[in-house]
Amino acid sequence: LETIIDLSIRYGLTERLELAIETHGVETMQMVDMGRGLSGNGGHSVIVCVGAYLLGQGKAELVRRLATECMVLGEAGRREAFVLAGLLLAVDAPDARRLIKRAVKPPGGAVTDADNQPLQWPVGEFVRDHLL
Repeated sequence: LETIIDLSIRYGLTERLELAIETHGVETMQMVDMGRGLSGNGGHSVIVCVGAYLLGQGKAELVRRLATECMVLGEAGRREAFVLAGLLLAVDAPDARRLIKRAVKPPGGAVTDADNQPLQWPVGEFVRDHLL
């Protein structure tokens, strides 16, 4: 999958990239990052890179769908959704703001991990407390 994504972006094979996303899904794309040892500690995820490329190709609806699917993948997914929504602000501000709200303020209010412990996400907390 990583090779398909790389070659699709490198050579402008947007339709092939769309097919790979539909076939493998966001969760599998997130596993590519984990396989590279990139679990949200500094670098840009494959999902965010693909989203930025797709926005450049005019595929905002697909990026919106990626962001929505990311939100169900836990803390790392919410962060990726937040970044994708930030990119979408340039294309569709009202919808992007809605996605940002969902990313930083999930249904039920509190943001917790699998053990019901509060998550420490300073950016999300700042946006939730001061910008929304």
